[in-house]
Amino acid sequence: MLGFLLLGILAGHYRYAHLAALRGDDIGPRLPGLRTIVSEDCVRRSLRSIGPQEGRDWLGRHLYHTCHSFLDTTWVFDIGVTTKLIYGRQEGASVSYYPHKPGRSSRAYRTYWVATLCLCLDVEVHPGNQSAAGHGFTGL
Repeated sequence: MLGFLLLGILAGHYRYAHLAALRGDDIGPRLPGLRTIVSEDCVRRSLRSIGPQEGRDWLGRHLYHTCHSFLDTTWVFDIGVTTKLIYGRQEGASVSYYPHKPGRSSRAYRTYWVATLCLCLDVEVHPGNQSAAGHGFTGL
């Protein structure tokens, strides 16, 4: 299931429904050695069964395993915050300062980068009213 999901991400699919396009592909799934093709519903159910903290711990372990070899060299750590406007009522959105559309709900996406490698270490999603740098110290 994880191999199929990663193949979909590498193919540029960003929604579960787009994974259905891989079902008709004869060559793509054989490249990483996948024996079976699962449905997008199977991927959705599998990811839903992972708890938020459990998934975060799993990703953290694998990210550390990937990045620990260059942690003894000098590099620049960068934090970027992007505010994204939210239409409708979505979980985690709050009314915040957004100069082009005041009074609208938004979310703040905080990304942690290794600038010299262009490697994204983590992305945190906060309510839009937590876009200031001080709100990112917990993830840091």
